[in-house]
Amino acid sequence: MKSATPETMTTVGQTLTYSFVVTNTGNVTLTDVSVDETAFTGTGTAPVVTCPAGAASILPGQFVTCTAEYQTTQADVDSGLLTNTATATGTPPSGEPPVSPPSTVEVPFDGTNSLGLDKRANPVDVNGNGVIDPGDRIEWTIIVTNTGAQTVADIVVSDPTAGAVTCPQTSLASGAQMICTVPAHTVTAADVRNGQVRNVATATGTTPGGDPIDPPTSETTTRVFPSPPPTLAVTGGTLSAGLLLGGLMLVVGSALIRRRRLT
Repeated sequence: MKSATPETMTTVGQTLTYSFVVTNTGNVTLTDVSVDETAFTGTGTAPVVTCPAGAASILPGQFVTCTAEYQTTQADVDSGLLTNTATATGTPPSGEPPVSPPSTVEVPFDGTNSLGLDKRANPVDVNGNGVIDPGDRIEWTIIVTNTGAQTVADIVVSDPTAGAVTCPQTSLASGAQMICTVPAHTVTAADVRNGQVRNVATATGTTPGGDPIDPPTSETTTRVFPSPPPTLAVTGGTLSAGLLLGGLMLVVGSALIRRRRLT
């Protein structure tokens, strides 16, 4: 009898422990009991079966449990199913060594598949006036990450506001990421009237089984401002107000002095 723990694959690099229960169903003692894996679909390093010291001699009706460990690969997870078939044998006091019927255990994939999307905005103050206003530039980058277990293929990133998206590849293994680019945006008068430049990107892809990935979205919002008024006009306005206030104080002071003299 053969079993696997855990019973399903969920991630790449997951350790599976296979257990082989070998029972002496005959009426003579068996020695040198061993397990031979006759078929294994794993693409990584083949598991090595280890039997306990008690397997050196098994009396009729007794059993021993042999074990083996295996780490899943990306190809295993993408396949969706890992199978392992084994047989057991032992040496009787005389005659041909008996071979057990083959025993097979299947470990299906039962993980999640998903994409992560992170869009970032980098405002560039082209005219150097300290604010993002007409004529300045907004540069965008989009980071796509495979946050699931299986390889995601046919990846398409859409960004209607920015335009065509350029990505270095269309497939990502589990945990891998890529940086996509879109054309830079020049701030317009219409953007200023809106007070911001809002942008939304989405991504889609498919699993090895052909199932679509629910499209993630990522949004950026960049505040924009009208061009500030000229510095000289502001300074002149401040001086004019000061002179006016000073003149008014002189007039009031002169009137008070004259009144005292008349009194």
